Amino acid sequence: TFSGGALRGHAERLLAPLGKLPPELQRAAPEAWLKPRFYEALASQMECLPESAAEVALVRDLGDLPLAVLTAAHPDPERIAEQEEAARLSTRGRHRIASEGGHWIPIDEPELVIRAILDILDEART
Repeated sequence: TFSGGALRGHAERLLAPLGKLPPELQRAAPEAWLKPRFYEALASQMECLPESAAEVALVRDLGDLPLAVLTAAHPDPERIAEQEEAARLSTRGRHRIASEGGHWIPIDEPELVIRAILDILDEART
């Protein structure tokens, strides 16, 4: 169980990315993030993580499927090796490392995500 302070600390960590959003989204995001259905979806996702991870671990070859692997900034060498290995699952796999930020790459460095999506679209068209 969480004490009052621990619960506040947990909520602060969960909501920390909100401060990185543009002001108009900062006002809208808590409305979605503080509803029970958000936590129901999050709990469902976490419940399925072991099964999903096991399925992903079985993948050995994605052929020539376009693939982008994005890594948070400042990874340690072990993480880089893991992500490079993931990118090599496809002959068209690409690994990019964010220059800033951590887990929230779409918020910290949206241009990296956009570039990866556009590259995949280009790859898929050829």
